[in-house]
Amino acid sequence: MTPKPSTAAMLDNSEPTVFTQSDDAWSEASSLGPEAYRLRLGGQFRSAWLATLCTGLGDRRLSIQTAHARRMPEGGWIAELGFVALPGAMNALYVPFVEMARAEVNQAPGLLRLDACKVTPTTDHGGSLLLELEADDTLGILGSLLASLATLMLFPVEMHIETRHGRAHDALWLAGMSGAEPSASAHAALQRMIKRWVRA
Repeated sequence: MTPKPSTAAMLDNSEPTVFTQSDDAWSEASSLGPEAYRLRLGGQFRSAWLATLCTGLGDRRLSIQTAHARRMPEGGWIAELGFVALPGAMNALYVPFVEMARAEVNQAPGLLRLDACKVTPTTDHGGSLLLELEADDTLGILGSLLASLATLMLFPVEMHIETRHGRAHDALWLAGMSGAEPSASAHAALQRMIKRWVRA
């Protein structure tokens, strides 16, 4: 049963901060101004949780502008996202973020159109693949990217997302299930996928 959100604090502009606790995870959504929001959340999530969360935000017309997420050594997660509500979006303070993060991946990966993308093996996080990309920022691009990576059994263990002047500049450290070092076959499959993503 998802607990009812409760107002935990009031910002200077009198918009509430809504805190929700659900089992071993929590979320805190705050209004930063007209149609601008900050989401903080943490706890225990499955490997594909960022894909389901970002897809769910896009489906609700909530456009991610910044995101920083990291898997902690004990296996839990901490993340902070900044997003804006586009016309037609619901009240972003009362989105069931934890429930959304724990949903099944239900988005079929689409063909991404990127301007630049590269992958570099790194020793970070006990062995990971650093994926860096640049593209026009479009609603749902991050959810599509993460859903595509999940088909290769690759999941972020750390993620830095930034939108500048309508352009997405993203860096993701990818690992296998439960943070395992990516396999050589997953690395090769990702390289093939990148060739389809990058514009000629």
